[in-house]
Amino acid sequence: MKPFSFKHISMAGLVSVVPDNIVSNDNLPHLSQDEIAHLINTTGIKNRRIAPPHITASDLGVCAAKELMQRLHWHPEEVDLLVLVTQTPDYLLPANSILIQSRLQLSSSVFCLDINQGCAGYVYGLSVVSALVSSGRFRKALLIAADTITHTIGSHDYSLIPIFSDAASATAIQYDAHANIDAWFCVQSDASKYDAIYIPDGAFRNPTNSKSFEEICLDSHSTRNRLNLHMNGQDVFHFGLKNVAHQVENLLKETSVDPNTIDYWVFHQANKLLNDRISAKLALPQNKVLYSLYDYGNTSCATIPLTICHHYEKFEHVSNRIVLSGFGVGLSWATACLHLQPLICSPIIEYYEC
Repeated sequence: MKPFSFKHISMAGLVSVVPDNIVSNDNLPHLSQDEIAHLINTTGIKNRRIAPPHITASDLGVCAAKELMQRLHWHPEEVDLLVLVTQTPDYLLPANSILIQSRLQLSSSVFCLDINQGCAGYVYGLSVVSALVSSGRFRKALLIAADTITHTIGSHDYSLIPIFSDAASATAIQYDAHANIDAWFCVQSDASKYDAIYIPDGAFRNPTNSKSFEEICLDSHSTRNRLNLHMNGQDVFHFGLKNVAHQVENLLKETSVDPNTIDYWVFHQANKLLNDRISAKLALPQNKVLYSLYDYGNTSCATIPLTICHHYEKFEHVSNRIVLSGFGVGLSWATACLHLQPLICSPIIEYYEC
């Protein structure tokens, strides 16, 4: 796919929120200390943030959005576009962006949109918001990326438990007639291996039934049922290794952007081994590739903005050219090349009830 671009958009601020419940991979049952050390070294994940059952993705997202609006001094009536990226909604319907619109006390005329996307979701959402804002029709927009993905994981699925965490982010994007540097995007998808990451039952193709709750044995220690998240790690690893670097290279080539002019590279925080392999294929300087895996794990659609906030000091006072790349559920993958002015950006915040 050919890259596409938008002008007249400016990212004004970014806030990320995590639950205050920290769970360490040091304490995984059924693993020896040597096996735990190998897992942490391979995945790059030491600690995870787990939301309790009564806290949803929208709760985290509302907290992030309110905090961001306060920091930017945005009044609710000024926001005219709200896009929510999530795969863990409060309800199948109505649209969860409308529920958040109400909780933020935004105007009834706000354009609300849900995007059902996971690992590539932040870049997908950013491209949609950029398209709408660059038209001049919308002036101030909120992009919320939020998932409580741990709620989908089987309580005894030790193949996935050490990897995933919960988080949300809110990004403020506004129309800026003086912003003439293109924001470039490339998005792709291929459903031929959709079942590499999916939840088999519970929707309308395979409604919940008695077999949905039957435990499937993965190995001597792990089980899951058909209402839990299923992931084939090998398929996902090969997919990422095959497609991500190629897409990044293609976007930069098609847009005549010199990789040496990129200040920072932020990839979806899948796992350290995969991300290191992708970085090596692109021959990237290690000090320019940002990570948040060690402290926060894989937070689905929120990993990219969460990683930016984890390194907030690099963005709050300095302009940067950055490349963002997300990949996973779908299977889908998406890359963006952006020029960021200094951001209203803070360290990652722990959730508080809004």
